[in-house]
This record gives sequence, C-alpha cells and structure tokens, in this order.
Amino acid sequence: MADQSRDPGGAGDSWRAAAAYLLGFAGGLIFVRSPRTGVRFHAIQSILIDVAAAVYSIASLVVAGAYASIRYPGKASTIPPDDVVMWTWAVTSVLGPLALHVVLALATLTGRSPRVPFLWRVASTFTPVPDTRRKTRSAPQDFNAIWTRIALHEGQDFRLRHGGLFHYQLYGDEILPNRTTIGIHRSHFERAWNRRPLTGPGRIGKDVIGPSYVYAILTDPRITL
Repeated sequence: MADQSRDPGGAGDSWRAAAAYLLGFAGGLIFVRSPRTGVRFHAIQSILIDVAAAVYSIASLVVAGAYASIRYPGKASTIPPDDVVMWTWAVTSVLGPLALHVVLALATLTGRSPRVPFLWRVASTFTPVPDTRRKTRSAPQDFNAIWTRIALHEGQDFRLRHGGLFHYQLYGDEILPNRTTIGIHRSHFERAWNRRPLTGPGRIGKDVIGPSYVYAILTDPRITL
C-alpha cells in the first residue's frame, strides 16, 4: 500500500469504509453512493481491487495452465502438492485480494486513509482523495498569514480572470475593490480559502460575495506564496 494519511472523517465514516472493504465488490457497490467523500473513495477503491484481482486471476490462470502443461505433460499427469509455482499462483489469486481487503479495513478503522498504488489514482478521479493536508492548510492561523499578505498588498494592481485590473482598500476586516461598490468581509475570503483548490470564481460558492475579486486575490502568487 502507499503511504497512509489520517482520515478526517468520524468513527461512522471509518466503519462504513471498513465495511466497503470487508464486503468486497458488493460492499463497494453499496457504499459508492454514500454522501461522504471518504467513504465513496474507499468504496470505489474496493471495487477496483476486485476488478484488478479478477483480471489477474484470468491472466495468471492462462500462464499457470501453460506452465502445468509443460512441467507435467500428459493428460493423466497430476500436479504434486509441493509445487511452489502452483502454490504461489493459488495463494496470490485466492488469498491475496482477501488479505488486502482485511488489511485496508483495519487501516480505516484506525483512522487511516489507505491508498493502493495506481488504484487510488483511478478512485480519486471519481471523488477527491480524503486527505487531512487540506484541513491543515485551512487552519485559522494559516489564513491569518494569508490575510496579512492581503493587507500588505493594499493599493496594488490585481488581475481578474478575464484580464481586467483592479486594486482595493482595506477598512478593518473589509476589502473594498475600486471597480465595485461592494465591500467583501474577511469571512468571505476565509470561506473561499477553505474550499481549495480554487478552480474558478463560479466554483467558490454562492455564499461568497464578490467571487471574481476573491478568486483573483486568493490565487495571486503574491498572496499564496
């Protein structure tokens, strides 16, 4: 497995994610519709494990069959029980996926967010990967540094996404852009900052005033250093 990070979800999420692994393919199908991002991620990863295991079993069965026909030719030939190659194939095909499901379930129960190499990248395309680094970046003390830099660049030109330039004045905890009559309170910047990654003004949220200005300021290299 890849490195594991702490899962920000609660105990209920951990149990659901563990169940998605323990129930295998069926568990993945059950929990893939969960409203919880972390649970959906683990459900999809559980499904992908079984899909990959099925592909491996079919491919390795062909190889094992070819090996057996060469190593033990003849219709009446029997494969001895101490054949290491055949034992390895049987264990990896049957017990390997089961053991992986159990290990992942135990990891989620301890508050971890395990990622299976390659598979987690596919799972993350359907749902964001649960990662506490986002929460760490969103801590109040971290945003204080962002707000301090916003204050330091008062009066300087910033560029809107469509190319227009603007500057702003700071009155207490409120930003006043020169191209509009609205005032944008600090809380709106912090709210948008907590929703990173910011991909555009329209994705910030309808509860943020002046999203075009908020987006331009928060994505400027002088602010996000």
